[in-house]
Amino acid sequence: MLGSTALEDNLQEGVNETIQKLQMAHIKIWLLTGDKEETAVNIGFASGLLDNDTPRVLVSSSKHSKLFQQVKDAHNVFAAAADENKKCAILLGGRAIAAFWQNKELL
Repeated sequence: MLGSTALEDNLQEGVNETIQKLQMAHIKIWLLTGDKEETAVNIGFASGLLDNDTPRVLVSSSKHSKLFQQVKDAHNVFAAAADENKKCAILLGGRAIAAFWQNKELL
């Protein structure tokens, strides 16, 4: 090996405890990251917002019909989680955000 590098994503001290206290106060938490799906999920687990039982839905398409279906799927997952009083997560990709922005009738 000629060389290597690594970058470690760490949360600041006290993040987990702060998130737990906010959740105990029934405050909704939104986690925004500017990275890949995998990193967003890892940060979700590290912060305690996600666990293995948390349903996750990826909305990432830039194609209108597929994006519409992904949003419908996300709605169904959220509705099912709400019926069971559970949390759930939606992972919204940059292409989907751009598609929403360009096609405001999707909103």
